[in-house]
Amino acid sequence: MNREEALLYLSLDQDVDLEDIYDERLYELRQFFILNVPTSKVFNAKIDVLEKIQKAYTVLGGKTKSELFSKVEILDYSTDVVRDLVHRFHENTSKLKTSAISASTVPDLISVANQMVENMRLYAACWRVELPVSVSDVRITQPSDSVDLLIELERLGKAGFNETREISELNSESLVYKEAIRLSLWNKLEGNV
Repeated sequence: MNREEALLYLSLDQDVDLEDIYDERLYELRQFFILNVPTSKVFNAKIDVLEKIQKAYTVLGGKTKSELFSKVEILDYSTDVVRDLVHRFHENTSKLKTSAISASTVPDLISVANQMVENMRLYAACWRVELPVSVSDVRITQPSDSVDLLIELERLGKAGFNETREISELNSESLVYKEAIRLSLWNKLEGNV
């Protein structure tokens, strides 16, 4: 990458410092990772941009920061109890988002973004159900509201529903069933990437 190409990724003005531009671009992409449902295709495209930003930063004279950044410990999903899966996913997601917020370099943010996709993959794998012929009101990138999902799981738990193997027996209008469809579609999309 030459200087002109680098300026496409980190445009410098006389009034703005290279460090400020770098931090601004890092902030923009950090926000993207925090606010969006992880899909490998989209996240990998953003990671490519991050790598180009890092290269541009170096070409323009930026000093590589070396910090000790550790990977987030992800709780495993080795349970068949749906409520436990949801709680573990939200705890893992919260830890990853906190880690993304504190990532101060491109390599750190790339590491967290990759973990976000992996966390989603592990979680979605627990929810596999047979997909209906037609799926109209489910969007992969639009998860069910966490509180509504937990309320429905509480209600279903009182009726005897607890395990992932019982999901396919639920009414197709059930929020839990729709979430299972969404995550199964996510798996299918990821399998075709």
